[in-house]
Amino acid sequence: MVVFIDGEPKKRLYRKFRIKEADGSDDYGSMYEVLRRRLLRREDPGWLLPDLLIVDGGRGHVNVALRVLRE
Repeated sequence: MVVFIDGEPKKRLYRKFRIKEADGSDDYGSMYEVLRRRLLRREDPGWLLPDLLIVDGGRGHVNVALRVLRE
């Protein structure tokens, strides 16, 4: 996860997520897990909702992101 504030990268806010639930070779499952965990943290101090999500992938990846956002 990368973070930009006012167009500037904030490397101290970058995060890596370990996949806990999805099978390591399940790209969609991994993406679902990470997005879900990230967005559920919106209640935690310092974890505001992002203004923009960039999905690097195809239609399937976009569908996973949409599913997480709808939930």
